[in-house]
Amino acid sequence: MKFVTKEFIPKGWSQDKKYRVSDVEGKYYLLRVMPHSDEEDVKLSHELMKKVEAQGVPM
Repeated sequence: MKFVTKEFIPKGWSQDKKYRVSDVEGKYYLLRVMPHSDEEDVKLSHELMKKVEAQGVPM
């Protein structure tokens, strides 16, 4: 995927870097870049969100 625009988002409480990027078709995405050392915490967070969503809570 090739990004044609990249805009830094200086908001949020996490230490990851966030960017609003767009592709050649004009679709926008949120790109989050974080240290590899945070990988296990992120995996756990995603698993918990999936369980909550399965209970009918929109995530």
